[in-house]
Amino acid sequence: MSKWFHMEPDGFDFHDSAEEAKAKAEESLQYFADEAASDGWSDEVERICWGEVKEVVTEVSRKKAPKGSKFDVIIDYKLRDAT
Repeated sequence: MSKWFHMEPDGFDFHDSAEEAKAKAEESLQYFADEAASDGWSDEVERICWGEVKEVVTEVSRKKAPKGSKFDVIIDYKLRDAT
């Protein structure tokens, strides 16, 4: 998984570098700026951001569920460094 992301009102994407994530956020901001010229600024513009993912949810254990369980397996997850 890539450690960099950008988010905008229409979604969230991962990127391979900080530069790429920032460029995509700036591209989204420019779109809103262009739209603002005729319609004014949308409140959604404040949802644009970019950054580094610090931790991600990772599977840490998997075991067969006990007899009579409605599940086949029991899985445990924890937050771990994104590196």
